[in-house]
Amino acid sequence: MRARCFHANTHTLTNTQKQTKAKGNISTRIYGEEVEMTVRPGDNITLYCDRSVTFGFSIEWIRNCSHENQPSLIIDFRKLDMEIFQRFSFIHNSYNNSYDLHITNISVSDLGLYYCVEEANKLHEDEQGLISQSIVYYNGNRTTRLSLEGKNTLLLVISSLV
Repeated sequence: MRARCFHANTHTLTNTQKQTKAKGNISTRIYGEEVEMTVRPGDNITLYCDRSVTFGFSIEWIRNCSHENQPSLIIDFRKLDMEIFQRFSFIHNSYNNSYDLHITNISVSDLGLYYCVEEANKLHEDEQGLISQSIVYYNGNRTTRLSLEGKNTLLLVISSLV
């Protein structure tokens, strides 16, 4: 599983921006619309991806940290059979040839900022003829922030019990 913490306040999202991963380092810029979705534990939801799939590319979903103790997550359809992804599935959206993310039985651990990316492998040749590979992510224009419905009320109840 690949996991990196992308801090939401540094993200930007556009069709022309790209995110590059080489030798374990990831740099990101995300610009665009952020949608807030409030959920309750146990809800089933579908997140919309506005990035169309191009031949030779694949769609992945990224969840940014909602707090410092939660790792970011890259949700890759090729790894949906892993236990960590058992509640996630991709739904083909034929309208824009994309893959929306369906999450069943929402829990607090699912909270965070989600966005879809189109992943491509790029080959590079240097002056000496050595070939290297990097992964490039092309972002859509939309992010969705999942937050817990009534979270402030729950925190007040817990703090008054302590």
